[in-house]
Amino acid sequence: MLVIVPGLLIGGFVSSLSGLLGSLVALVLQVVLLLYILGRDDVSQRFKAYKACWNNQDYQGAFECASGFLGKQDEAFVDSPAQLHQSVSKAVVYVWFLRFLYLSFGILP
Repeated sequence: MLVIVPGLLIGGFVSSLSGLLGSLVALVLQVVLLLYILGRDDVSQRFKAYKACWNNQDYQGAFECASGFLGKQDEAFVDSPAQLHQSVSKAVVYVWFLRFLYLSFGILP
């Protein structure tokens, strides 16, 4: 209920806007709302230990930290620090979009 009512109110407001100015206001409102939703849950906090190891060039430690959120399939293809970092980057984007979809549809993980 906490997510549905504000979502319906904002959706109704955006739908009621018309014309060129209304479309621009709706676009800006949707972008601001998207950025708020993505920034609400600080995804980077989940990867803080990984970032610390990576910045210290402790790639074995970074792999150990990353193994907590990378799937077994992703770990199998990691042969170099660059591949590890690419896999972690994909995992960050995946977590961001999951969080966005959960919040958009009112489902909390």
